[in-house]
Amino acid sequence: MKVKYVKTKDNEECIHSYSKSINEPRPRMCVHCGQVEHHSDMNIFALKGHKVMFVAPNNGTEWNKEQGKKYLKLGDTYTVNATIVGGSHTDVFLNEFPDVRFNSVQFYSTTNQPAELDCNHPDYDKFN
Repeated sequence: MKVKYVKTKDNEECIHSYSKSINEPRPRMCVHCGQVEHHSDMNIFALKGHKVMFVAPNNGTEWNKEQGKKYLKLGDTYTVNATIVGGSHTDVFLNEFPDVRFNSVQFYSTTNQPAELDCNHPDYDKFN
């Protein structure tokens, strides 16, 4: 086991333990408190059907945090319906909650979308 000593947001100490198994899905979560091993990493040009995992409930604005905690479960996988890429943030709409907007900084892509497909996203040309 890989062990890290850190202070949590509430200043509580946890010995974060992550399995070193190469078969374990990424991102890995602490077996003690559920803290994600690394920050979120979502493809903002994710196309419909792309799978993402909710990994960072404390990322984004206070409103984003509230939305995530209200609707999503840490570590669960969801299906992207659409993303709207902006200059400073990306809105994510999920099939499971089609009328609710989330922030891309709260997710990790579990689907490996080839980079050559990113150009099929409606906002791709605005930023490339």
